[in-house]
Amino acid sequence: DGLLGTRWASGYSDDAWVQVELAAPARIAAVTLAWESACAKQYTVQTSQDGVHWTTASTQRPEGCGNDVVRLPATEAVRYVRMQGVERRTAWGYSIHEMGVYGAPAS
Repeated sequence: DGLLGTRWASGYSDDAWVQVELAAPARIAAVTLAWESACAKQYTVQTSQDGVHWTTASTQRPEGCGNDVVRLPATEAVRYVRMQGVERRTAWGYSIHEMGVYGAPAS
């Protein structure tokens, strides 16, 4: 939503996730995550054409909370992008202020 005063927060589970559906298929070049202090020790960025079958595009193990930029190969057109938690850094759930998806239309 472009507002750093809002956030998405998960329950207290390592395997929590958040996904976005793009308006049209696109080749994704990067995903950005602006974490709150309840961030991931490990997570994956996954992509999907149908929202059912997922491909892990990148596995991340950030050193701490903050802003992550995850570069992707942009080879395949996808409609969905997801942050899939693997391990939480704290006892709390995951908390993300903003998730940005950058790429080019697939046409």
